[in-house]
Amino acid sequence: MALIDHLKQIVADTTEASNPVAVLMATVSQTHPLAVRVDQRFELSEDFLIQTEATMELTFTVDGVEKIIRRGLKVGDTVALLRV
Repeated sequence: MALIDHLKQIVADTTEASNPVAVLMATVSQTHPLAVRVDQRFELSEDFLIQTEATMELTFTVDGVEKIIRRGLKVGDTVALLRV
């Protein structure tokens, strides 16, 4: 590998290290199984996503009546994706 190629690699590595996280906005296109569409360009399935608890439905039952504390993701919801 030539010296110029090494320098290019060093610059690329330095640039990537200075921006360790990329934030993308996406729209939920499907809930079961989960899929999101990123910038109308491509779709990611749940195999590529890690959900936080804040995006999952939370319910409890009191005296036989189910109450929803937090609704899960619905089609059309906007989500932030972090690429690390």
